Amino acid sequence: MSTPYKLPRSAEDSLYTSIVHRSKYGRTWGRRIQIPTESFLSLFHNRFDHTYQFIHTDGEVCTPSYSDYANTMNNGNLMAIGDEAGRITLLKTDKRYNVMDAGEPLVFYAHRRAVSDVKWCKDDTILLTAALDGTVRLWDVNNHSILAELEGHTDAIKSVNWHPTNSNLLVTASKDGSFSIWDLRANRRVTEENCDVPSYRPIKNVPEAHNLKGPAKRGRKQAIEPLLIRSVTSAIYAGSDEHKVITSGTLDGTIKLWDTRSSRKSDILQSTVFESKAGKRYGITDLKIDHAGTRLFSTLMDNSVYMHYLIDLDKAAVQFKDPQYKIGSFDIRLAISPNDMYVASGSSNGDIFVWDIDYPTSPCQIFKKHTAKVTGVSWNKRDVDQVICKLFRRLHHAYLE
Repeated sequence: MSTPYKLPRSAEDSLYTSIVHRSKYGRTWGRRIQIPTESFLSLFHNRFDHTYQFIHTDGEVCTPSYSDYANTMNNGNLMAIGDEAGRITLLKTDKRYNVMDAGEPLVFYAHRRAVSDVKWCKDDTILLTAALDGTVRLWDVNNHSILAELEGHTDAIKSVNWHPTNSNLLVTASKDGSFSIWDLRANRRVTEENCDVPSYRPIKNVPEAHNLKGPAKRGRKQAIEPLLIRSVTSAIYAGSDEHKVITSGTLDGTIKLWDTRSSRKSDILQSTVFESKAGKRYGITDLKIDHAGTRLFSTLMDNSVYMHYLIDLDKAAVQFKDPQYKIGSFDIRLAISPNDMYVASGSSNGDIFVWDIDYPTSPCQIFKKHTAKVTGVSWNKRDVDQVICKLFRRLHHAYLE
């Protein structure tokens, strides 16, 4: 067994230099570079001038919901944040200005109800937003005008995600129990009522994607049971394949890999169920795929984060947990660091929990700043040392010093 490579403590070879080295090269002379997670993450700090208070127009406190960092705009230091008033805030996280400065950041209304998700497209020219009223919209970020609406869902939108390589494709998940595939090259229509803003219909909609009740068996009489629609909490593309989508459900405790080719009925290629020995199923609150496209991460109502390898979802998952980590509701989400080394999650007890992916049994790092639930966590997509941000009532921006 090879021994871990011990980092020198000289000023020339700092902990930060070592973490970057590990990110780029992985192994040195055949030996694993072992970085103490607690030591590195403890260097993150939140300052007063990086704490942002969200306020309604009437002066009351407004709750931010979810956020997403731009890929390259403003060197990746531009974050779009949705809030309960239906607004989008564009915040430059590398700018240290007074939080009471009315001229910053830029804010515009995007929906009539609370924003439930927000995602930048790959080249940062379009911002995709969703809300609890079931609306999905695309925005021109240069003049903050609406480009199109996506119509079809009948209840709150739980997640929206672009295809990683094809900017014309996106997938949505909804509380109405379905997920939909959209192609911005197809099913476009313009109405007389709103001729300036085109709308799109999905090229594929899969209803009842996570109903707990299975199909009735032939030849046997069964008692009539109520069929409850189960929310689809998340839907994401499985890598660069344009026909494979991964979804998660609330109470069915299932992750499913679908073949969504439009010319045929959607088939479940693989699935995995999270349940206790007593048969209790644990709902999934969020899904994320690492930047390498090989590992799937999920947050569960059993107060754990799990990791699957996409090549085989049936294989036992790696578990990340902590005695203080509590989920409590289906609005808690996670984030993966840009170098695929760390997974971070919000929690119902107001803390952010960060684990080293390579060392799941090692103690996690806990960031304590909020006094209420942390729903969304975003990581800068270009610099692992730039920020971790967390949301509820206030947004805290942490960075490495």
